[in-house]
Amino acid sequence: MRTKLTILFLILLAFGVFYGKGQSASVDVPDDCDSDDVDDLEDCINKLEKKISELQGKERTLENEINSLNDQIGLIQLKIQTAVKNIADKEAELVTLTDDIFTLSGKIELLGEKVSYQTVLLNERIKSRYKTQQVSPLQLIFGGDLSEIVQKIQFLKTIEEQDNELIIALKETKKNYEIQKKTLEDKKAQVELLKASIVREKANLEGYRATLNSQRSQKDTLLAQTQGDEATYQQLLASAKAEMDAIEGIVSGINFKNGEDVDEGEVIAVMGNSGYPNCSSGPHLHFEVRKNGAIVNAESYLESKTLYVSDYSSGYKSIGSGDWSWPLKGAQITQRYGKTPWSWRYAGGKHTGIDMVSSNTLIYAPEDGKFVKGTTGCYGSSMNYAAIQHDNGVVSYYFHIK
Repeated sequence: MRTKLTILFLILLAFGVFYGKGQSASVDVPDDCDSDDVDDLEDCINKLEKKISELQGKERTLENEINSLNDQIGLIQLKIQTAVKNIADKEAELVTLTDDIFTLSGKIELLGEKVSYQTVLLNERIKSRYKTQQVSPLQLIFGGDLSEIVQKIQFLKTIEEQDNELIIALKETKKNYEIQKKTLEDKKAQVELLKASIVREKANLEGYRATLNSQRSQKDTLLAQTQGDEATYQQLLASAKAEMDAIEGIVSGINFKNGEDVDEGEVIAVMGNSGYPNCSSGPHLHFEVRKNGAIVNAESYLESKTLYVSDYSSGYKSIGSGDWSWPLKGAQITQRYGKTPWSWRYAGGKHTGIDMVSSNTLIYAPEDGKFVKGTTGCYGSSMNYAAIQHDNGVVSYYFHIK
C-alpha cells in the first residue's frame, strides 16, 4: 500500500497537480456570478460578453467606456475562475485514472499468472489423457470385471468433461485478460489526452492573468488621462479622430507619379510636432506601413532591435521581425502598433502605427523606394507628412514631421 501511495504522489508531482499553490486562485466576480459550477460560470461569461457587445454599440462616453472596461475585467476574472476549476477537475480525474491504471495493472498481472497456470494444467491433463487413450478397447474390456469397466468408462467421461470445462475457463480467462489490457491502453491514452488538456488550460490561465493585468492597467490609464472628466474624454476622442481623418485623407490622395528615388539610409525628413494642437500632443514620429492599401503591423518590416517601450509594462523590449533599418536612430517607442494603453481613443481601439521619439530628430529611409512629401489640414492645424512607395505594393508613411 505504501508503494502504491508513493507512486501516486510522484505521478501527481510530475503532472503538476499542485500547480497554482502559492498563487491567487480567488478572483472578484460579479455577485450574481459567484459560483463554483462550471456551467453557471459559462452562463455568466455569455451574459457578460453580450453586455459588453451592447455597450460597445452605444454612444462613446466616459461612463460607458468605464462600464465596458469593468465588464471586461469581470469577464476575464470569470474565465480565470473557470480555468482554475477546470484544472482542478481534470487533475482530480487524472488522479482517478492513475489509480485505475495501477489497479488494472495488478489485475492484468494476476490474470496473466492465471492463464499461465491454466495452460500448464491443461497441458498436463492432455498428456495424461493421451496416455490413457493408448489402452486398446480389448484391454479396457478384458482388463477387469464389468463394474471396473463401467467405472473406467465413467472416469474417462468425467475427465473429458473436466478438460472441456478447463478449456472453456482458459478461453474466458484469456478473453478477460485481453479486455483488461484494452481497457488499460484506453485509460493510458485518456491520461495522455488529459495531461495535454491540463497543459493547454494552464497556458490559458496564464494568458487570462496577463490580460487581466493589462485591462486593469488600461482602466487606470483611462482614468489618469481623462481625470474622470467627460469633457477631457471627448476632447481626446476628437483629437484622435482628427488625426486619423487626416491620415486617411493623405493615404487616399497621395500620388507617387512625380516622386523622387530614395535609397535606404538617406535623410528624408525631421521629426516634428506638425498638427499640434488638434492632431498631435508633442514632438514624435508616427510611422505606419500599408500593403495594397491595408494597414499592417510596421514592426513586421523593421529589423529586430532592443528599445525602451512605453506600454502596459514599460521597459526595454526586443521588437521588430523584418529587415528594414529603423527610421530614427536611438529611438524610444512611445506607442506600439495595435492595442495599447492609449489606443482606446481610436475607432476600433487599435493604434495603426508606431509612435517613436529620439534626441536625433533626423528621419531616414528604411528601405529603397519612391519618395514624396506634403502637407494636409487637420482641424485648423497643418500636418506635414512623407511617404515612400516600396516594392510589392508596400508604402511607408511618416506623419507629424517638420
